Amino acid sequence: MPYSEQEAIAALNSVEAVQRRTAILRGYERGAPYFFLWGIIWIIGYSGSEFFPRYAGIAWILLNLIGIAAGLYICKAGQSAYTGFYASTQYIGASVSAIIFVAAVYFILPPLRAQQLDAFPALLVALLYTLIGFWRGVRFTIAGILLTALTVFGYAMFEQHFALWMAVVGGTTLLTTGFWLRRD
Repeated sequence: MPYSEQEAIAALNSVEAVQRRTAILRGYERGAPYFFLWGIIWIIGYSGSEFFPRYAGIAWILLNLIGIAAGLYICKAGQSAYTGFYASTQYIGASVSAIIFVAAVYFILPPLRAQQLDAFPALLVALLYTLIGFWRGVRFTIAGILLTALTVFGYAMFEQHFALWMAVVGGTTLLTTGFWLRRD
């Protein structure tokens, strides 16, 4: 028995919806390792900033280099949204661009307090996650908005121990988001 035109269109729309949902879930699954990685780095880095502020700068440089190298490994291992040479080049280019951007902003608008040094990269990351979510799925956007809100709240309420706030709350938010992205 042949299908009517409306039944065929409905079936094709249903297949398209399933394909979109599958792509979003795969993006979540592939993004999760980066949230785990950077959640751990944030916990270590912000804790170091709180307890050993004298060494925070060098610690963050080393942690960022480790994070970029580990992220490149994740990308090359095929757990990224993209794999291969092109993806590796994109990942390195994006990482270097972000570092140069943050350094340029600090040069032009030097922070007056350590808390500003700690807040700006967190807000930049939160913005990126929020924007990625518009293309890759609402969970990224929710993570970005939550990270923004928690960063601003911690900056306003816990200025003296803002780095510790970011270690616990920011790092945990990233780790929790990693687990949330792995759920279907």
